[in-house]
Amino acid sequence: MDDAGHPVPCQAPTGVESNAVVLDSSGYITAPVSGSIDKGTVGGTQLSGLLNTLSTTMDAFQASNQKDVPNGVVGRDAVGNILFAQQQNNSGQTEAIHFHPGNPYIANNDVFIWCDTATGSDGQGHCHFDNLSYGNTWEFNNRISTGTGIFGADVTVNGQSVADALAKLDRTLEVGYEGQSVYQSATTTPFITMSRNHWDAVNQNPNTLMLGGSTANSLVHLKASCANTSGGDEGGSCYQFTDMGGPEINNRSGAGITDGINIDARSSDVSPLDALGGNTLATESDGSYRVVGTSYSIGTDAAAGASSFTLVGALGCGVQAANSLAGCQISGLSLAGASGTVSSETAKITQAAYNPSTNLTTVTLPSGYTLASAVAASTGVTVQYLASDGIAHAIRFLGANEVSVYPALNTLEMNLFQNRMAIWTNYAKGMNSTEGGYNPDATNVDLPNYYLAYFSGWDAANTDSAHSTFFVESGYYPGTSSAQPGWCTVGAWGAAATAAPGQNSGDQIDNQITYTHPATGQETHTSQYHNYSQPTLFLGMNNKNFNNYNLQYRVGKTDSVTRSFDNEWDFWANQDHPGEVSMKGLTLAYNGTSGPLANDSYMLRLSGANTLGIGLWVGGVIPGGETIKSDSGFFDVRNQANMSADVNATQPISMMGNGVVNGKYTELSFYGSQDGSSGNGSLHLGALESSNPSLQYNAAPLCDGTAYMLDSGISASQCVQAGQIVFDPSGYTGGVALAVGQGSNTKLGLVTESDGTARAPAGLRVGAGNAPSFSQVDSQTISLTNQAGDTNGFLRLAGIVTTGVSTFGGDTVTATTATAKAFRETLSTPSSSTADCTPGDFTDDANYHYVCVASNSWKRVELQSW
Repeated sequence: MDDAGHPVPCQAPTGVESNAVVLDSSGYITAPVSGSIDKGTVGGTQLSGLLNTLSTTMDAFQASNQKDVPNGVVGRDAVGNILFAQQQNNSGQTEAIHFHPGNPYIANNDVFIWCDTATGSDGQGHCHFDNLSYGNTWEFNNRISTGTGIFGADVTVNGQSVADALAKLDRTLEVGYEGQSVYQSATTTPFITMSRNHWDAVNQNPNTLMLGGSTANSLVHLKASCANTSGGDEGGSCYQFTDMGGPEINNRSGAGITDGINIDARSSDVSPLDALGGNTLATESDGSYRVVGTSYSIGTDAAAGASSFTLVGALGCGVQAANSLAGCQISGLSLAGASGTVSSETAKITQAAYNPSTNLTTVTLPSGYTLASAVAASTGVTVQYLASDGIAHAIRFLGANEVSVYPALNTLEMNLFQNRMAIWTNYAKGMNSTEGGYNPDATNVDLPNYYLAYFSGWDAANTDSAHSTFFVESGYYPGTSSAQPGWCTVGAWGAAATAAPGQNSGDQIDNQITYTHPATGQETHTSQYHNYSQPTLFLGMNNKNFNNYNLQYRVGKTDSVTRSFDNEWDFWANQDHPGEVSMKGLTLAYNGTSGPLANDSYMLRLSGANTLGIGLWVGGVIPGGETIKSDSGFFDVRNQANMSADVNATQPISMMGNGVVNGKYTELSFYGSQDGSSGNGSLHLGALESSNPSLQYNAAPLCDGTAYMLDSGISASQCVQAGQIVFDPSGYTGGVALAVGQGSNTKLGLVTESDGTARAPAGLRVGAGNAPSFSQVDSQTISLTNQAGDTNGFLRLAGIVTTGVSTFGGDTVTATTATAKAFRETLSTPSSSTADCTPGDFTDDANYHYVCVASNSWKRVELQSW
């Protein structure tokens, strides 16, 4: 103020540092141009520095503009009062600086800056900033506090208590540091506990979560505890890991009803992060490029008022569910909607699946829109595909390892790109695999031989406001020296193509690919394709999903003695009595729609790479229980107790598959059977037949499963026993027989004894129809008869011992007389009249008939013509 008490402008002092706080020409405190006021600093200067500056300002002010008052020095400008005074403020503290803007619209808007003496609880002085309008009191001394006292009220941010939040965090989260090893003890490696009992060094406390550093000092690196409270499908999992897209990613658990799940890991196929391109890139007269929509034509006539119609060709509209900005925008039609009829109005459309057989895509207008007038087939329209940023992009391949996106991508879209992220195209070089194949080691599904690569960085020199350009590389290990610049195909992974996608012989847009089906031989359109008619990039996709992948291996670490590697899941159940607890060790459940999956699909595969001595080891099944059970008639039963010695008793061993023959269900059964006298057990391998399809679940030799805890819902009366191979048949220990029946009803057909002798206990028939049959009459007689029992014209031998072989073609042969219609011998001549012979022997040659009349004595008679 001047001597008359009128306010005058404050003058900024000279010689003040550039980063100091000064007064402007109106008397306001101003910070440096590049500074700011935030949390106890002004323009980057601590409050202590500010007070020093203010002290300098006070001295300058007192020298040029001051008025002595009883309580100190007062200066005032045209805006308000600035008091540098030793007086009491409204809170009773002695002021250093008092700002009184005098704004009539804010009540009690005075601001005080003051310092106390060393009276705080810590024995140090403190400086304060009080804004009485909002009740804020700040204290500065290497900390911030608010309230009426030094450690009084709380700091609030957006109405939330900072102190309360810190207290809750302190109760929940405890962060510490540990050394990397005993040789590097500096506590620089963090560990975090979310615990009721702090760090659990002995792994005995019920921690919620502990995350330790990967150091030699960490006794527990990761520990999580949970009490599962079930909750059905809305929350029955303690820990859930989800790799999914769409609304499924928000599901709380996979539990059902009142199930409780400890770990829930789920994954599914996912859409790309975004799809870029899909539009036409036009070349301007000056050589520049411009993105234009793709031209389509109406597929079939559409009536006025229609909300959907067809377009010729494939049409893709991006990942619309992930971002409302993505989609397809059509122009060139007159539409009726909320805004009335507008010529060539642009509107977003939703596309249905592309139909390759008709080359048509059905599209639907937005809700409330219809065609204002009829549209004839072949009418031209323009469609632009908008990416997640709401912009229509087009792509251009530069050489073999670069691609440009027009127009340039914004920062958010560029942030979608991650180093070594897979980028797929809709170009393919034929098919990598097809449906209908039968190779169990291949993936027999439709997968075009797509071009793909890994993102390897932006080309800053070739990026401007018109386009963004990036590099790609391929190989098994991107980012390493083994990676190659450029694109490769799924079927030739690691071998970079010599040209960009679409520029190699045989390259096609995927929705145009057909192949010869291996099973039907028919020309087939691939069922795996995208709906874009122009080159398109898909960010971050995979063609195979691994929900769980575990790797265990030995590399021969220095001084390691680890030679045994094991994997074990222990399922323990304590019970007070048999049958109290049900336990299902491991269930692999598969499901799907529209019929069988690809031919190479399997439920369980054990692959040992020719290194393991045992493929599958199943043990510990209760006696009589099924070691292996299936719905294909294949079962294996564990037996430890002896089979019952009672005649007709059986014991199942295994059932070896089933089939359907002539409308009957059949099953091959291997079992033990008591066929003869008590204790004379045999092994049967025989067939069962039934008209009941439940036979495929039968694991009992006579379909009497209830006797073996193997009930399959089929009764013995519904089964018929067919042929049997019997090992150790009754009466022929060590032999094998072809037979029918079981137990006392077993009938042996052809038996091979333990010494190799073949027997036919029930007789032997040769040939079909009324063919002759051999049968035993008594211990000395074999009868050869026809089916009618007629012996006339057949051979009957009784009590005859022969040392040679004779051929008879007559009626009968007995011990003393042979009567035949014809007799044929081989002509021969004895060497002499004393050649070896037995009385009764005879033979002939072309001239004589020879008869042995005594031992080694032949006589002859001459034969004459007649």
